[in-house]
Amino acid sequence: MILSPPTEVRAALPRRIWIVLAAVFALGFLHFWIRTTPVRLATTDDVAFQEIADADSSAGWSTENAISQARFYYATPMFGYALTRLYEIREPWLFSLLRAGALFFQIGLAGWLWARVVRSPAWGATLAFFILGALQVPQTFYPILSYPIDWIGFCAGLIALHFHQSHLDRPTFWTGVLTGVFFLLACLMHEIFVLLLPAFLLLSRVHPASGGTHRRRANLAPLVTATSYTALYLLFSRNFPTTYDGTMFSSDLVLSSKVLVRQLIGILPGFELVVQRLAPYESGPFFRGAADIARTLRDLPWPDLVLGLLEAGTLTGLLLHCARSAPSLIRWWPWALGFGVLFNLPIAFSAKHQVFILHREFPYAYAFYAAFFLASGFLAVLVWILQQHPRRGRDPVTVALLGLASAVLCLSTLASNHQVLQVLRHKFN
Repeated sequence: MILSPPTEVRAALPRRIWIVLAAVFALGFLHFWIRTTPVRLATTDDVAFQEIADADSSAGWSTENAISQARFYYATPMFGYALTRLYEIREPWLFSLLRAGALFFQIGLAGWLWARVVRSPAWGATLAFFILGALQVPQTFYPILSYPIDWIGFCAGLIALHFHQSHLDRPTFWTGVLTGVFFLLACLMHEIFVLLLPAFLLLSRVHPASGGTHRRRANLAPLVTATSYTALYLLFSRNFPTTYDGTMFSSDLVLSSKVLVRQLIGILPGFELVVQRLAPYESGPFFRGAADIARTLRDLPWPDLVLGLLEAGTLTGLLLHCARSAPSLIRWWPWALGFGVLFNLPIAFSAKHQVFILHREFPYAYAFYAAFFLASGFLAVLVWILQQHPRRGRDPVTVALLGLASAVLCLSTLASNHQVLQVLRHKFN
Protein backbone atom coordinates (compact mmCIF):
# COMPACT_ATOMS: atom_id res chain seq x y z
CA MET A 1 0.00 0.00 0.00
CA ILE A 2 1.67 3.27 1.10
CA LEU A 3 5.11 2.00 1.90
CA SER A 4 8.75 2.27 0.93
CA PRO A 5 10.67 -0.81 -0.19
CA PRO A 6 12.04 -2.77 2.76
CA THR A 7 15.18 -4.85 2.57
CA GLU A 8 14.77 -7.00 5.67
CA VAL A 9 12.16 -8.35 8.03
CA ARG A 10 11.52 -6.06 10.99
CA ALA A 11 11.68 -7.06 14.64
CA ALA A 12 9.22 -9.89 15.22
CA LEU A 13 6.67 -10.15 17.99
CA PRO A 14 6.82 -13.14 20.37
CA ARG A 15 4.34 -15.94 19.76
CA ARG A 16 2.46 -15.25 23.00
CA ILE A 17 1.79 -11.69 21.80
CA TRP A 18 0.30 -13.03 18.56
CA ILE A 19 -2.03 -15.22 20.62
CA VAL A 20 -3.19 -12.14 22.53
CA LEU A 21 -3.66 -10.17 19.30
CA ALA A 22 -5.69 -12.99 17.76
CA ALA A 23 -7.86 -13.19 20.89
CA VAL A 24 -8.60 -9.45 20.94
CA PHE A 25 -9.33 -9.44 17.21
CA ALA A 26 -11.67 -12.41 17.67
CA LEU A 27 -13.43 -10.58 20.52
CA GLY A 28 -13.87 -7.58 18.23
CA PHE A 29 -15.40 -9.82 15.59
CA LEU A 30 -17.71 -11.51 18.11
CA HIS A 31 -18.80 -8.14 19.50
CA PHE A 32 -19.58 -6.73 16.05
CA TRP A 33 -21.50 -9.87 15.10
CA ILE A 34 -23.68 -9.82 18.24
CA ARG A 35 -24.31 -6.08 18.26
CA THR A 36 -25.34 -5.93 14.59
CA THR A 37 -27.56 -9.03 14.59
CA PRO A 38 -30.76 -7.05 15.38
CA VAL A 39 -30.01 -4.61 12.53
CA ARG A 40 -30.86 -6.52 9.38
CA LEU A 41 -31.61 -3.47 7.21
CA ALA A 42 -29.65 -0.24 7.61
CA THR A 43 -30.60 1.90 4.56
CA THR A 44 -33.47 2.44 2.17
CA ASP A 45 -31.41 0.59 -0.41
CA ASP A 46 -31.41 -2.43 1.90
CA VAL A 47 -35.20 -2.28 1.97
CA ALA A 48 -35.28 -2.19 -1.83
CA PHE A 49 -32.80 -5.06 -2.18
CA GLN A 50 -34.83 -7.12 0.29
CA GLU A 51 -37.97 -6.55 -1.80
CA ILE A 52 -36.10 -7.56 -4.97
CA ALA A 53 -34.86 -10.74 -3.30
CA ASP A 54 -38.33 -11.58 -1.98
CA ALA A 55 -39.84 -11.09 -5.44
CA ASP A 56 -37.00 -12.99 -7.14
CA SER A 57 -36.72 -10.15 -9.64
CA SER A 58 -33.01 -9.35 -9.55
CA ALA A 59 -32.47 -10.17 -13.25
CA GLY A 60 -35.08 -7.72 -14.51
CA TRP A 61 -34.04 -5.05 -12.00
CA SER A 62 -30.36 -5.39 -12.91
CA THR A 63 -30.94 -5.16 -16.66
CA GLU A 64 -33.22 -2.15 -16.33
CA ASN A 65 -30.75 -0.31 -14.12
CA ALA A 66 -27.80 -1.22 -16.33
CA ILE A 67 -29.46 0.66 -19.19
CA SER A 68 -30.82 3.58 -17.16
CA GLN A 69 -27.60 4.13 -15.17
CA ALA A 70 -25.10 3.36 -17.96
CA ARG A 71 -23.49 0.60 -15.88
CA PHE A 72 -23.01 -2.46 -18.07
CA TYR A 73 -21.86 -4.69 -15.22
CA TYR A 74 -25.32 -4.46 -13.62
CA ALA A 75 -26.61 -6.75 -16.37
CA THR A 76 -24.16 -9.57 -15.64
CA PRO A 77 -25.67 -12.62 -13.88
CA MET A 78 -22.83 -12.48 -11.36
CA PHE A 79 -23.83 -9.00 -10.21
CA GLY A 80 -27.52 -9.83 -9.84
CA TYR A 81 -26.72 -12.95 -7.83
CA ALA A 82 -24.29 -11.14 -5.53
CA LEU A 83 -26.71 -8.23 -5.03
CA THR A 84 -29.57 -10.21 -3.51
CA ARG A 85 -28.17 -13.52 -2.30
CA LEU A 86 -27.50 -12.30 1.23
CA TYR A 87 -31.05 -10.96 1.58
CA GLU A 88 -32.46 -14.43 0.93
CA ILE A 89 -31.01 -15.59 4.26
CA ARG A 90 -33.76 -15.55 6.89
CA GLU A 91 -31.84 -16.38 10.05
CA PRO A 92 -30.72 -13.09 11.67
CA TRP A 93 -27.65 -14.67 13.29
CA LEU A 94 -26.41 -16.08 9.99
CA PHE A 95 -27.17 -12.88 8.08
CA SER A 96 -25.11 -10.87 10.59
CA LEU A 97 -22.38 -13.52 10.77
CA LEU A 98 -21.73 -13.30 7.02
CA ARG A 99 -21.81 -9.51 7.17
CA ALA A 100 -19.32 -9.41 10.05
CA GLY A 101 -17.17 -11.99 8.32
CA ALA A 102 -17.00 -9.88 5.16
CA LEU A 103 -16.00 -6.77 7.11
CA PHE A 104 -13.29 -8.44 9.17
CA PHE A 105 -12.01 -10.29 6.12
CA GLN A 106 -11.44 -6.92 4.44
CA ILE A 107 -9.62 -5.60 7.51
CA GLY A 108 -7.51 -8.75 7.70
CA LEU A 109 -6.63 -8.65 4.00
CA ALA A 110 -5.57 -5.00 4.27
CA GLY A 111 -3.40 -5.64 7.33
CA TRP A 112 -1.82 -8.71 5.76
CA LEU A 113 -1.06 -6.83 2.56
CA TRP A 114 0.66 -4.05 4.48
CA ALA A 115 2.64 -6.65 6.45
CA ARG A 116 3.79 -8.34 3.23
CA VAL A 117 4.87 -5.14 1.57
CA VAL A 118 6.86 -3.81 4.52
CA ARG A 119 8.07 -7.26 5.62
CA SER A 120 6.74 -6.72 9.14
CA PRO A 121 3.72 -8.64 10.50
CA ALA A 122 3.57 -6.23 13.44
CA TRP A 123 2.96 -3.33 11.06
CA GLY A 124 0.10 -5.22 9.45
CA ALA A 125 -1.44 -5.92 12.85
CA THR A 126 -1.11 -2.24 13.78
CA LEU A 127 -3.02 -1.16 10.68
CA ALA A 128 -5.74 -3.76 11.32
CA PHE A 129 -6.21 -2.72 14.95
CA PHE A 130 -6.21 0.98 14.11
CA ILE A 131 -8.96 0.44 11.52
CA LEU A 132 -10.84 -1.71 14.02
CA GLY A 133 -10.55 0.95 16.73
CA ALA A 134 -11.65 3.80 14.44
CA LEU A 135 -14.40 1.87 12.63
CA GLN A 136 -17.43 4.15 12.84
CA VAL A 137 -20.89 2.92 11.87
CA PRO A 138 -22.64 5.99 10.44
CA GLN A 139 -26.36 6.31 9.79
CA THR A 140 -25.48 7.01 6.17
CA PHE A 141 -25.07 4.86 3.04
CA TYR A 142 -21.86 3.16 4.07
CA PRO A 143 -20.69 -0.37 3.13
CA ILE A 144 -20.30 -1.72 6.66
CA LEU A 145 -23.85 -2.96 7.24
CA SER A 146 -25.04 -2.67 3.63
CA TYR A 147 -24.03 -3.38 0.02
CA PRO A 148 -22.75 -6.99 -0.24
CA ILE A 149 -21.63 -6.26 -3.81
CA ASP A 150 -19.16 -3.73 -2.44
CA TRP A 151 -17.86 -6.19 0.16
CA ILE A 152 -17.20 -8.74 -2.57
CA GLY A 153 -15.62 -6.07 -4.77
CA PHE A 154 -13.23 -4.76 -2.14
CA CYS A 155 -12.24 -8.26 -1.02
CA ALA A 156 -11.55 -9.19 -4.65
CA GLY A 157 -9.52 -6.00 -5.15
CA LEU A 158 -7.40 -6.69 -2.06
CA ILE A 159 -6.89 -10.32 -3.12
CA ALA A 160 -5.78 -9.07 -6.55
CA LEU A 161 -3.22 -6.82 -4.84
CA HIS A 162 -1.97 -9.83 -2.86
CA PHE A 163 -1.49 -11.84 -6.06
CA HIS A 164 0.25 -8.84 -7.59
CA GLN A 165 2.64 -8.72 -4.63
CA SER A 166 3.28 -12.45 -5.07
CA HIS A 167 3.94 -11.85 -8.76
CA LEU A 168 6.47 -9.17 -7.88
CA ASP A 169 8.18 -11.50 -5.41
CA ARG A 170 8.26 -14.46 -7.79
CA PRO A 171 6.66 -14.01 -11.23
CA THR A 172 4.62 -16.96 -12.49
CA PHE A 173 1.93 -17.35 -15.11
CA TRP A 174 -0.76 -18.03 -12.53
CA THR A 175 0.01 -15.12 -10.21
CA GLY A 176 -0.29 -12.79 -13.19
CA VAL A 177 -3.55 -14.37 -14.38
CA LEU A 178 -5.13 -14.40 -10.92
CA THR A 179 -4.18 -10.76 -10.42
CA GLY A 180 -6.18 -9.86 -13.52
CA VAL A 181 -9.09 -12.20 -12.69
CA PHE A 182 -9.66 -10.87 -9.19
CA PHE A 183 -9.18 -7.27 -10.30
CA LEU A 184 -11.83 -7.82 -12.97
CA LEU A 185 -14.16 -9.40 -10.40
CA ALA A 186 -13.76 -6.31 -8.23
CA CYS A 187 -14.61 -4.01 -11.14
CA LEU A 188 -17.65 -6.11 -12.05
CA MET A 189 -19.04 -5.48 -8.57
CA HIS A 190 -18.56 -1.70 -8.82
CA GLU A 191 -16.74 0.69 -11.13
CA ILE A 192 -15.09 2.42 -8.16
CA PHE A 193 -12.59 -0.43 -7.89
CA VAL A 194 -10.98 0.40 -11.22
CA LEU A 195 -9.38 3.20 -9.21
CA LEU A 196 -7.23 0.57 -7.50
CA LEU A 197 -5.04 0.54 -10.61
CA PRO A 198 -2.56 3.11 -9.18
CA ALA A 199 -2.16 0.84 -6.12
CA PHE A 200 -0.86 -1.95 -8.38
CA LEU A 201 1.56 0.49 -9.98
CA LEU A 202 2.69 1.75 -6.58
CA LEU A 203 3.39 -1.77 -5.32
CA SER A 204 5.59 -2.28 -8.36
CA ARG A 205 7.33 1.02 -7.76
CA VAL A 206 8.28 0.32 -4.12
CA HIS A 207 9.21 -3.35 -4.55
CA PRO A 208 12.97 -3.76 -3.94
CA ALA A 209 13.48 -6.19 -6.85
CA SER A 210 11.35 -4.34 -9.36
CA GLY A 211 13.42 -3.09 -12.28
CA GLY A 212 12.05 -1.39 -15.35
CA THR A 213 11.42 -4.49 -17.49
CA HIS A 214 10.15 -6.55 -14.56
CA ARG A 215 7.84 -3.73 -13.51
CA ARG A 216 6.29 -3.38 -16.96
CA ARG A 217 5.63 -7.10 -17.22
CA ALA A 218 4.25 -7.30 -13.70
CA ASN A 219 1.80 -4.46 -14.39
CA LEU A 220 0.52 -6.01 -17.60
CA ALA A 221 -2.45 -7.85 -16.02
CA PRO A 222 -3.89 -4.89 -14.03
CA LEU A 223 -3.28 -2.49 -16.93
CA VAL A 224 -5.05 -4.73 -19.47
CA THR A 225 -7.92 -5.34 -17.05
CA ALA A 226 -8.45 -1.66 -16.21
CA THR A 227 -8.09 -0.51 -19.83
CA SER A 228 -10.47 -3.13 -21.23
CA TYR A 229 -13.03 -2.57 -18.49
CA THR A 230 -12.95 1.21 -18.91
CA ALA A 231 -13.27 0.97 -22.70
CA LEU A 232 -16.29 -1.34 -22.40
CA TYR A 233 -17.81 0.91 -19.73
CA LEU A 234 -17.49 4.01 -21.92
CA LEU A 235 -18.76 2.20 -25.01
CA PHE A 236 -21.85 0.99 -23.14
CA SER A 237 -22.57 4.43 -21.67
CA ARG A 238 -22.26 5.93 -25.14
CA ASN A 239 -24.88 3.57 -26.53
CA PHE A 240 -27.11 3.78 -23.45
CA PRO A 241 -26.77 7.32 -22.02
CA THR A 242 -27.53 7.56 -18.33
CA THR A 243 -30.81 8.96 -17.04
CA TYR A 244 -29.65 8.57 -13.43
CA ASP A 245 -28.23 11.72 -11.86
CA GLY A 246 -25.92 9.60 -9.71
CA THR A 247 -23.85 8.75 -12.79
CA MET A 248 -24.17 12.16 -14.40
CA PHE A 249 -20.99 14.24 -14.39
CA SER A 250 -21.12 17.71 -12.86
CA SER A 251 -18.35 20.20 -13.56
CA ASP A 252 -19.21 22.49 -10.63
CA LEU A 253 -15.81 22.74 -8.94
CA VAL A 254 -17.14 24.61 -5.92
CA LEU A 255 -19.70 21.95 -5.07
CA SER A 256 -17.20 19.20 -5.87
CA SER A 257 -14.73 20.69 -3.42
CA LYS A 258 -17.39 20.91 -0.72
CA VAL A 259 -18.39 17.29 -1.21
CA LEU A 260 -14.75 16.15 -1.18
CA VAL A 261 -14.01 17.98 2.07
CA ARG A 262 -17.13 16.59 3.71
CA GLN A 263 -16.27 13.06 2.65
CA LEU A 264 -12.79 13.33 4.15
CA ILE A 265 -14.10 14.95 7.35
CA GLY A 266 -16.75 12.26 7.68
CA ILE A 267 -14.22 9.47 8.18
CA LEU A 268 -12.24 11.28 10.89
CA PRO A 269 -12.30 9.30 14.16
CA GLY A 270 -14.98 10.60 16.49
CA PHE A 271 -16.94 12.40 13.77
CA GLU A 272 -20.04 10.26 14.24
CA LEU A 273 -20.04 10.99 17.96
CA VAL A 274 -20.21 14.76 17.58
CA VAL A 275 -22.23 15.32 14.39
CA GLN A 276 -25.95 16.06 14.65
CA ARG A 277 -27.85 13.79 12.26
CA LEU A 278 -31.06 15.32 10.95
CA ALA A 279 -33.86 14.09 8.73
CA PRO A 280 -33.51 15.17 5.07
CA TYR A 281 -34.07 18.88 4.53
CA GLU A 282 -34.24 19.62 8.26
CA SER A 283 -32.08 22.38 9.69
CA GLY A 284 -30.30 22.60 12.98
CA PRO A 285 -26.88 22.89 14.64
CA PHE A 286 -24.13 20.86 13.02
CA PHE A 287 -22.64 19.59 16.29
CA ARG A 288 -24.43 17.74 19.07
CA GLY A 289 -24.55 19.37 22.48
CA ALA A 290 -22.05 18.42 25.17
CA ALA A 291 -24.81 16.91 27.35
CA ASP A 292 -25.98 14.73 24.44
CA ILE A 293 -22.44 13.51 23.75
CA ALA A 294 -21.87 12.80 27.46
CA ARG A 295 -25.09 10.79 27.59
CA THR A 296 -23.94 8.68 24.63
CA LEU A 297 -20.66 7.97 26.40
CA ARG A 298 -22.42 7.08 29.66
CA ASP A 299 -24.73 4.66 27.85
CA LEU A 300 -21.80 2.54 26.67
CA PRO A 301 -22.43 -1.03 27.92
CA TRP A 302 -19.75 -2.49 30.17
CA PRO A 303 -18.74 -5.27 27.72
CA ASP A 304 -18.06 -2.55 25.14
CA LEU A 305 -16.03 -0.63 27.72
CA VAL A 306 -13.87 -3.68 28.44
CA LEU A 307 -13.40 -4.39 24.73
CA GLY A 308 -12.49 -0.75 24.05
CA LEU A 309 -9.81 -0.79 26.74
CA LEU A 310 -8.42 -4.07 25.40
CA GLU A 311 -8.26 -2.67 21.86
CA ALA A 312 -6.67 0.56 23.12
CA GLY A 313 -3.99 -1.31 25.08
CA THR A 314 -3.27 -3.54 22.10
CA LEU A 315 -3.00 -0.62 19.71
CA THR A 316 -0.72 1.30 22.09
CA GLY A 317 1.63 -1.65 22.47
CA LEU A 318 1.80 -2.21 18.72
CA LEU A 319 2.55 1.44 18.01
CA LEU A 320 5.40 1.47 20.54
CA HIS A 321 6.80 -1.73 19.05
CA CYS A 322 6.68 -0.31 15.52
CA ALA A 323 8.42 2.87 16.67
CA ARG A 324 11.49 0.79 17.55
CA SER A 325 11.94 -0.76 14.12
CA ALA A 326 9.91 1.07 11.51
CA PRO A 327 10.70 1.31 7.79
CA SER A 328 11.09 4.77 6.30
CA LEU A 329 7.42 5.28 5.52
CA ILE A 330 7.24 9.00 5.90
CA ARG A 331 8.27 9.87 2.37
CA TRP A 332 5.32 7.93 0.98
CA TRP A 333 2.60 9.55 3.09
CA PRO A 334 1.42 11.89 0.27
CA TRP A 335 0.34 8.78 -1.66
CA ALA A 336 -2.05 7.95 1.18
CA LEU A 337 -3.69 11.36 0.89
CA GLY A 338 -3.79 10.95 -2.86
CA PHE A 339 -5.68 7.66 -2.64
CA GLY A 340 -8.05 9.18 -0.07
CA VAL A 341 -8.89 11.96 -2.51
CA LEU A 342 -9.00 9.67 -5.53
CA PHE A 343 -11.64 7.33 -4.10
CA ASN A 344 -13.93 10.24 -3.28
CA LEU A 345 -13.73 11.97 -6.68
CA PRO A 346 -16.58 9.98 -8.31
CA ILE A 347 -18.93 11.20 -5.59
CA ALA A 348 -17.55 14.73 -5.66
CA PHE A 349 -18.36 15.13 -9.37
CA SER A 350 -21.71 13.31 -9.28
CA ALA A 351 -24.72 15.56 -9.93
CA LYS A 352 -26.89 13.62 -7.49
CA HIS A 353 -24.42 13.46 -4.65
CA GLN A 354 -23.46 17.11 -4.84
CA VAL A 355 -26.95 17.70 -3.43
CA PHE A 356 -27.27 14.52 -1.39
CA ILE A 357 -24.02 14.90 0.55
CA LEU A 358 -24.77 18.48 1.54
CA HIS A 359 -27.70 17.22 3.66
CA ARG A 360 -25.25 15.63 6.12
CA GLU A 361 -25.41 12.29 4.30
CA PHE A 362 -21.68 11.82 4.61
CA PRO A 363 -19.51 9.87 4.78
CA TYR A 364 -20.91 8.14 1.70
CA ALA A 365 -19.90 4.69 0.44
CA TYR A 366 -16.56 5.41 -1.23
CA ALA A 367 -15.07 7.12 1.81
CA PHE A 368 -14.92 3.66 3.41
CA TYR A 369 -12.18 2.58 0.99
CA ALA A 370 -10.36 5.87 1.33
CA ALA A 371 -10.19 5.28 5.09
CA PHE A 372 -7.97 2.21 4.62
CA PHE A 373 -5.36 4.19 2.71
CA LEU A 374 -5.53 7.24 4.93
CA ALA A 375 -5.10 5.04 8.00
CA SER A 376 -1.81 3.70 6.63
CA GLY A 377 -0.55 7.22 5.98
CA PHE A 378 -1.60 8.43 9.42
CA LEU A 379 0.21 5.54 11.12
CA ALA A 380 3.34 6.26 9.09
CA VAL A 381 3.40 9.86 10.28
CA LEU A 382 2.53 8.96 13.88
CA VAL A 383 5.31 6.38 14.15
CA TRP A 384 7.77 8.77 12.53
CA ILE A 385 6.91 11.32 15.24
CA LEU A 386 7.45 8.69 17.94
CA GLN A 387 10.81 7.84 16.39
CA GLN A 388 12.01 11.41 16.83
CA HIS A 389 11.92 10.93 20.60
CA PRO A 390 15.32 9.89 22.02
CA ARG A 391 13.73 6.84 23.66
CA ARG A 392 11.38 6.08 20.75
CA GLY A 393 8.46 7.51 22.72
CA ARG A 394 8.91 5.07 25.59
CA ASP A 395 9.07 7.60 28.41
CA PRO A 396 6.13 7.32 30.86
CA VAL A 397 4.49 10.58 29.80
CA THR A 398 4.48 9.71 26.09
CA VAL A 399 3.24 6.19 26.76
CA ALA A 400 0.44 7.54 28.97
CA LEU A 401 -0.61 10.10 26.37
CA LEU A 402 -0.55 7.50 23.60
CA GLY A 403 -2.59 5.10 25.72
CA LEU A 404 -5.09 7.83 26.56
CA ALA A 405 -5.45 8.80 22.91
CA SER A 406 -6.00 5.15 21.95
CA ALA A 407 -8.61 4.75 24.69
CA VAL A 408 -10.46 7.87 23.56
CA LEU A 409 -10.39 6.60 19.97
CA CYS A 410 -11.71 3.12 20.74
CA LEU A 411 -14.24 4.04 23.44
CA SER A 412 -15.75 7.00 21.57
CA THR A 413 -16.11 4.84 18.46
CA LEU A 414 -17.83 2.04 20.36
CA ALA A 415 -20.13 4.53 22.12
CA SER A 416 -21.26 6.21 18.91
CA ASN A 417 -21.63 2.82 17.20
CA HIS A 418 -23.85 1.62 20.05
CA GLN A 419 -26.10 4.65 19.67
CA VAL A 420 -26.29 4.42 15.87
CA LEU A 421 -27.17 0.73 15.98
CA GLN A 422 -30.01 1.51 18.38
CA VAL A 423 -31.33 4.11 15.94
CA LEU A 424 -31.04 1.79 12.93
CA ARG A 425 -32.64 -1.08 14.81
CA HIS A 426 -35.89 0.88 15.13
CA LYS A 427 -35.67 2.70 11.79
CA PHE A 428 -35.89 -0.11 9.25
CA ASN A 429 -36.31 -3.32 11.27
